[in-house]
Amino acid sequence: MYAEGDLNYGVVILKMAWDDEQRKRLCELVGIIIGDGCIGKYMEGTKVHYVVGVCGDPKKEVQYLSKYIAALFEEFAGGKPSVFYHERALWVKTQKKKLFDLLTTEIGLRPGKKAAIVCIPHTILDQGWDYVKYTIRGIADTDGSVFTADKPGSPAYPSIEITTVSENLAEQLYLLLKKEKFRVTKRGFERKDGPTVYKVGLNGYNMMRKWHTEIGFSNPRKSQKLLEIVVGQGGFEPPASWSSAMHFWAE
Repeated sequence: MYAEGDLNYGVVILKMAWDDEQRKRLCELVGIIIGDGCIGKYMEGTKVHYVVGVCGDPKKEVQYLSKYIAALFEEFAGGKPSVFYHERALWVKTQKKKLFDLLTTEIGLRPGKKAAIVCIPHTILDQGWDYVKYTIRGIADTDGSVFTADKPGSPAYPSIEITTVSENLAEQLYLLLKKEKFRVTKRGFERKDGPTVYKVGLNGYNMMRKWHTEIGFSNPRKSQKLLEIVVGQGGFEPPASWSSAMHFWAE
């Protein structure tokens, strides 16, 4: 159904020993890795080195990377990650084999170059929407955008859009969101100087509110933008959970 084929390997169920909130955080971390992460290993002499990393905007996503993502890395890697600037990006990175094995052997993400073939593994899909939506949140936090654009008769029309070069991932996102009654679009754009880019989008105030209520953002840059767009529109007021999230980032 999700066009995943045999792109993943080593798929097993999520560790049932973890509590419900931990499993949701792990699903979100998987989405973050799918969006802007890398997984790899390399040899140095006879020693194998393992790397799991995520990068983002060095000016606009400092809190999200250095506080939120770093905390997820520490939780599942069993040690604090490195946070550093490199080539105009802010990185969170660990060399813990524990996290590498968890994401590859147990969850089913594929190490190495992933952009064109990455997709949500069956280990996540098999858990159902209550967990899949956290993976989608992680993807949107890293590879998504929240914006407005003027359209005939609809000035400042709001949209959420996830961009990927993986046709498999775009199809998964489209089908998963459609199944949950989101009004979703999927478009492909061919480029002369690179692979086709796919955009999965939600448009309009109703979809903005539905996204916030059912999926949300953990990236404060995007949650704040969504807040600016929808508060006061159609009687919408941010629920207490939103205020709590904003308080977390202010600490």
